Amino acid sequence: MDQQKPSPKIIKSRFNMIAEGVIPQEAFENLQEKHVKIFLTEPDPRKWPPELTHLKKYVPEDTVA
Repeated sequence: MDQQKPSPKIIKSRFNMIAEGVIPQEAFENLQEKHVKIFLTEPDPRKWPPELTHLKKYVPEDTVA
């Protein structure tokens, strides 16, 4: 049997920041879909790839979602 990893859960507060315009759309214009998924699902910004560095300012440093 082929075991699939469950999809990581979306962090609602980050989704809301995008939906409510807290983070401007321009911040996502040059990102690939995989990077947006990482932003929405990886709680620890220290584990983000360099492409997401500019989004760290929207996530409090002491917060792991």
